[in-house]
Amino acid sequence: MNKHRFILFIALLGGSGLAAYFAASHNPVKKDEVPQATPPLTVLQKQKPSKRSELSAPLPLDKRKVEEMDSTNYEVTVSNIELEEVGRRIERESQEQLRKLTDRYQLTANQRREAFPLLVSYHADYTDGLIVNGFKAQPPRTNNLSSELYLIFDLTQQEIYQEDVEADNKWWGEIIGQLRSDLDRSLYSTREKNILKKSDKKTEEESLNEGGELRTIPLDDLFGN
Repeated sequence: MNKHRFILFIALLGGSGLAAYFAASHNPVKKDEVPQATPPLTVLQKQKPSKRSELSAPLPLDKRKVEEMDSTNYEVTVSNIELEEVGRRIERESQEQLRKLTDRYQLTANQRREAFPLLVSYHADYTDGLIVNGFKAQPPRTNNLSSELYLIFDLTQQEIYQEDVEADNKWWGEIIGQLRSDLDRSLYSTREKNILKKSDKKTEEESLNEGGELRTIPLDDLFGN
């Protein structure tokens, strides 16, 4: 091996060593390095909201899922056979009212089971001796069904229900105002008619008093008999 080849061999060897050194310095390999383990299951669970919190959070009515499986019969029975007809009417009308509430506010099965006895208790024909879903019906605790239903609604339902009640009260206020106005006009018209009748009667009496007795014309003289 001549001198020039020996120098070239040394240069190549040194270049390979430097390249290997720089590569190792940029990608160090640690023998004691342990791959990062997957977080424990309990940690992952804490990062996600619990199923209970998801269920308790109010949902928009257009996304709420009404429970279809409801084994409750929603029936009204009586302890006295004489109340059977009244019980059937209360049952029928309370079921219809419950259906409307469910359609409007998307009541769950639990809410329906709480609302139905209230509808029966506040029915206009409520009487002692009614049995609701196997339990003795209780008389209304207050004079306001709306406040009782409000307590069993969630936040979203309460907001919509309150708007409906206010709109309904406004509508009834307008109707009552119109009825009062019509009644006032009717009373005023009747009073005016009575005044006119009294005035005409008084005028007639004054005429009789001034002219004496009414003059009668003999019919025999009129036809020359």
